[in-house]
Amino acid sequence: MTPPDATSPRRRKIPTAAVNRLPVYLQILSDLQLTETTQVSSDQLAALANVNAAKVRKDLSYLGTYGTRGVGYEVAFLIYQIKRELGLLTEWKTIVVGAGNLGSAITVNGGFASRGFPVVAIFDVDPRKIGSKVGDLVVRHL
Repeated sequence: MTPPDATSPRRRKIPTAAVNRLPVYLQILSDLQLTETTQVSSDQLAALANVNAAKVRKDLSYLGTYGTRGVGYEVAFLIYQIKRELGLLTEWKTIVVGAGNLGSAITVNGGFASRGFPVVAIFDVDPRKIGSKVGDLVVRHL
């Protein structure tokens, strides 16, 4: 099997500015999916993201995504491709260092796990916190 060349979507370097816009597109597309929208045009996506349609088309072309002229892009497929590119299809086990208010809140908040970042351990240096529970996790010594 020959490796993809430098122009294939999986091997091209995506400009930082385009990568920074992908989460914006993802949030918009996720909101559209909640309203049962199945197709979106580059003009619609651009208006919601406050960029121009040509920029949206260029950004999505880095993913290998080509919409259908006059029809647009399939929302669910775009969501999948953006998540793939951002590494959000993989579960990334996460640890929290610090069992104070912020660390405890992050540990028990399901928002991270629902986005593919489950908290699997929490650590602290405070002897009073070591061995205590934060949610379902026991605080370990760092």
